[in-house]
Amino acid sequence: MQQTPALPFNAVRLIVQTMGVTDSELIPMLEGTGIDAAQLLADEGHFNWAQLQCIVQAILDRNPPDSLPLQAGLRGGPAIHGAMGIAAMTSDNLGNALDLFKTYMALRSQIFVVNHEPDHGDYNALTFNFLPPESPVLNFLIQAILASAFSSTQALLGQTLRGAEIHFTFAAPPGTEHFKLAFPGNRVLFGMPGNAILIPKSVVRQKLISSDRQMHALALQQCQAMYDTQLRKGTVSGFVLGKLREAHINAHCKPQSKAISLEDMAQHLNLSPRTLLRRLKDEGTTYQQLLDHEISQRAVALMNRPGYTVAQVAEQLGYAEPVTFRRAFRRWFGVSPSEYKQLHH
Repeated sequence: MQQTPALPFNAVRLIVQTMGVTDSELIPMLEGTGIDAAQLLADEGHFNWAQLQCIVQAILDRNPPDSLPLQAGLRGGPAIHGAMGIAAMTSDNLGNALDLFKTYMALRSQIFVVNHEPDHGDYNALTFNFLPPESPVLNFLIQAILASAFSSTQALLGQTLRGAEIHFTFAAPPGTEHFKLAFPGNRVLFGMPGNAILIPKSVVRQKLISSDRQMHALALQQCQAMYDTQLRKGTVSGFVLGKLREAHINAHCKPQSKAISLEDMAQHLNLSPRTLLRRLKDEGTTYQQLLDHEISQRAVALMNRPGYTVAQVAEQLGYAEPVTFRRAFRRWFGVSPSEYKQLHH
């Protein structure tokens, strides 16, 4: 993960601009990143995870207002995402735009995976599965990224989003007033099993006022070309997660579907299994870690479905015995499946 694109320069620019940092103040904040102020302010590159941790920690060391990540994120609409943002803005409806973010977010960041899941009762869920371990740096980024996604959703709709839910995995901080101000008319929940924005289905079906089929087709072609180029450049963890995510979505239609094997995944990416393992190791992860991550997210999605028993979830995930699933679930989340249901239902 150390060399994997973690966040684009323009997203970090939004944060430092929101802080009101001068060019001279920015220089020491970038120490240890290998990036100078001129690059950050003018180029279109990416921070890797090690560099991003360094700059965000420097931001936190300045004791900024608790509201900073939300304020910065709310300034980031669809246009900040380049071709992907244009493709989203010209989509037919919000649901199609959210699907685009799910497909192409690896072009922007590979430290988290976006899913667009329709099976949440009266809501569609835009979920954000972060790979790095929990830390103050990650919690800062989670707030900024979800606020940016919320802002983008409102911009796509051309109206204020109401009646949604914003879920954060971290515990409620001492003061939460700035969260209420950032997401007025929506519920903000802490200590949830996943980071997500739950959007009312009626909103997801709305036609976008900026819909344009011709422009949409051109933007999609550019997104796909960028996707293919990035894969050739050798960052594969985000693409592995993308394929696992596709299998996750397809599993809604094909119960008891098996996880993608290492050999099949390597074939998808036109790599040998040994080369795939080596490249993932270079990025600070393993195939098993990525597979566990995606299976755990599918487990939560199934557990949230009304009427599903633990045994049914285990069966749909391909476990021969429920006890094996229970052990895996406790390893992932620190509680048993039954305890999870009691806490969240």
